[in-house]
Amino acid sequence: MRKVLIVSILGLSLAIVGCGKNNNAVNNISEENQIPVDVSAVAEELEPLKPTTNWVYSESTDEMRGIDSRFASIDSDNQVQFDFPYDGGSNLRITLRKKTGESPEVMFVVSKGQYSCDTISDNCYASIKFDNKAVENIALASTSDYSSDVLFIKYDTDINEFIRSLSKAKAVIIELPFYQEGAQQFKFSPSGLNWNIPKIKKIKSDSISVAAEAAIDAAEAAAAAAVMNEPEVTEVTEIEEQ
Repeated sequence: MRKVLIVSILGLSLAIVGCGKNNNAVNNISEENQIPVDVSAVAEELEPLKPTTNWVYSESTDEMRGIDSRFASIDSDNQVQFDFPYDGGSNLRITLRKKTGESPEVMFVVSKGQYSCDTISDNCYASIKFDNKAVENIALASTSDYSSDVLFIKYDTDINEFIRSLSKAKAVIIELPFYQEGAQQFKFSPSGLNWNIPKIKKIKSDSISVAAEAAIDAAEAAAAAAVMNEPEVTEVTEIEEQ
């Protein structure tokens, strides 16, 4: 009985030692094969995605007239500092507006400030630079109530060209005149605009040829008609008296 007990205790001891060795081996293997984890990368993945555009979109409905309006707005990256009572920093906002059945509009709205622009005499312009392109001057118009903080791009052709350029540009600078503050510049990062971009109507060369031929034919017909309508000249021969 004593021999059996001794053997049992010895076997249990060896089993414990063996388990300890196996556990150490497993730990060694797991440590060797352990993949390092970048905690900062995991934290970034858990953070909410940042917006890829600075544009803000909204809609409104005029239920009485059945007119829907869509808006896309973006604020300037910088602020300009005006004197009292408009001190504290002012942003410029570009707003695109499209009403049902109407052409798009482009508005420049200053958060605090007063434009100084002669829209009545058609002498109001914005200087605009897209990326590294040349500076352009675009005619502006006021609101119907002549608000001092809102200006519109005046002509449809300029509006369409502005929206096309805005959709492709990475940087835009807009310079506008302000009362007692002179010309001030605002910078924008307009990438990511989601808008119905106006298309350029291209005239085919065949159409140009047809139009040219029609113009020539019309000119020839007019010339022929002028000749036919000229008064006849009667030659008078003087007869000398004998």
